Amino acid sequence: MTTLNNLEVWFITGSQHLYGEETLKQVDEHSQIIARSLNNAKGMIIKVMYKPVVKTPDEIFRICQEVNTSANCIGIITW
Repeated sequence: MTTLNNLEVWFITGSQHLYGEETLKQVDEHSQIIARSLNNAKGMIIKVMYKPVVKTPDEIFRICQEVNTSANCIGIITW
């Protein structure tokens, strides 16, 4: 049986390699902060799962496949 405690929304950020490694690192750090802040928000009853930044069509495709096969993921937040 699925309860609200088991449900997740995945926080997925997209970027591109053309911005450089330092910028991608910063984007990743900001994504983690945002996901953590959403989890700590008053009244949040569903867990927000940070996912690593996706940068290529293959990475985007893979994360979409993971979302579709996850038993607990009920949606995504894209940034």
